[in-house]
Amino acid sequence: MPACLSLIGGDNNAFGDFFKAKRIELKLTLRKFADNYEEDPAYISRLERGLVAAPKAKEKLKFYAEALGLAEGSPDWDQFLSWLPYLTRLMESTKFKMKNYWKSCQCFCEP
Repeated sequence: MPACLSLIGGDNNAFGDFFKAKRIELKLTLRKFADNYEEDPAYISRLERGLVAAPKAKEKLKFYAEALGLAEGSPDWDQFLSWLPYLTRLMESTKFKMKNYWKSCQCFCEP
């Protein structure tokens, strides 16, 4: 794994795994889900595989929660939206780690 990806730490794919499991419970293919909700299927694929970060905007998380059929106030809804504070902390932590990583990187030293 590239060093820059390992800086994020934790299970980056937990959100994507949860998202995919709920989509499959609805018996929707990735492409059908994307078409139904006017989303880019490539983005949804990357999201489910943990290659892109989960959305950090509460409105977008709610949009996906509703699209996945999660009932507001249900344990699944709460679990899904619980990613918001985690994602905010993760983004701040990652920014800090990346800043320090680039400071220490020997790749860009003067020739």
